[in-house]
Amino acid sequence: MLQRMQNSCFKICLVLGVWVTSLGQAYGRGMGFGLIFSDIQGLTWKNQENQDAWELHLGWKNKKKEDRLEIVLAAQKLWLYPNFFKIESIYLGAYFGLGVKLNTEEKVGLRVPLGVHYFLHEIPLEIFVALVPAMQLYPSTTGQISLAFGLRYFFS
Repeated sequence: MLQRMQNSCFKICLVLGVWVTSLGQAYGRGMGFGLIFSDIQGLTWKNQENQDAWELHLGWKNKKKEDRLEIVLAAQKLWLYPNFFKIESIYLGAYFGLGVKLNTEEKVGLRVPLGVHYFLHEIPLEIFVALVPAMQLYPSTTGQISLAFGLRYFFS
């Protein structure tokens, strides 16, 4: 049953990914789509303009002990600092954000992603790593820190 739920979730994410990709091709400017890996695995979308961005993650978490799948949605506003770090000839951008996290277990929380990202110049690909402190607010209050990494392809 868990395998069927994972396959269904993957298919839903794939359809949403194709839809978001078509939006990126239609509207063009600063829209990226890719994969994220952290305590959840899934799809990530980012709309970036100048030094601001909106980010959306749709993913799943495998609850093996309970033989079920938890669907997670996270949305956040990001403030970007391009060329924040220089390592030899490579410039890395930094960012921080504020967002919310919802899941199928009716849990609601806040997120504060802190990360670095690098854009490849040859192809429109972003690689990112973030430390994400989060606080669950409902139905109980708990804290969590996770490490996320991923990549996004940007459409122009």
